[in-house]
Amino acid sequence: MDLLNPNPSAVLPQAMWLLHSAASAHAGLTRESLLDLVLPKTYHHVAPSNGHHVRAAFTALQKLGLFTVDDGVVTALQVEDHTVFIRHLRHRLIHPADTFGPDHEGAPSLVRGLRWLLKQPPAKALHYSTDIEVKTDEETRNTLKNKERWNIFRPWCYALGFGHPALSLVDKNNSDTKIMADPTPAVVDVIWHPFGEPLPRDTQIPISQLLDFLRRELPVLPDGTGEPRELHALGHALLAAARQGVLDLAYESDAPSNLALPYAKAGETPLVSAVTIRK
Repeated sequence: MDLLNPNPSAVLPQAMWLLHSAASAHAGLTRESLLDLVLPKTYHHVAPSNGHHVRAAFTALQKLGLFTVDDGVVTALQVEDHTVFIRHLRHRLIHPADTFGPDHEGAPSLVRGLRWLLKQPPAKALHYSTDIEVKTDEETRNTLKNKERWNIFRPWCYALGFGHPALSLVDKNNSDTKIMADPTPAVVDVIWHPFGEPLPRDTQIPISQLLDFLRRELPVLPDGTGEPRELHALGHALLAAARQGVLDLAYESDAPSNLALPYAKAGETPLVSAVTIRK
């Protein structure tokens, strides 16, 4: 499933949540009655792509297993709120498709784009013309090969917790078309709400244990085999998590492994060898 393909209409997380919340609130709807509830046919002529973005969102929800249709009736995966919906959506998008069964469709183009994004410096505002057309490898250029795909990629980054619009402090021009890599929301969410085995709380663990955990929960994160700068966005997320009170970072000179934090502020350790997840 190519979520970044705008033909005939883009699949966006906002439309997916609108459909999912409507299906959860109104049991027994058919596909057509749900689509008509969310976007009545009388409004199709003023909607993007004649309303096809809503139909595309329905198809994506079904392919990801967040919707099932039995005897024509739509059933949505039960979630408590939007945060939990995004948690399940992210999990089903970034993990291998065969994890969820033979009928599940992944999103390889989105995954490739996220893997590129999370290797970028978190202090830089990334723009399509300067950072995709010129400076990337062929695979990334083919994934985000035009501005239309880039403009679909941006809201997916924001919704899934891997980036945000450029800050005006960093970029004063066209900040709404630029992305800054920041996996902090996704990192914090999986620490508190993992799909796999949780990390121990209030116990110091090696930084390598935390990194292994995060790469299992968020397999789009860099695997650590590239250049050290590819881990800068992840390091930024750990510093941000520490400032939010999610975890404590520590450095021991005789530890077998450590992670450099190039954006540490004065008074913060630039190297981390151990971490404690707070209760």
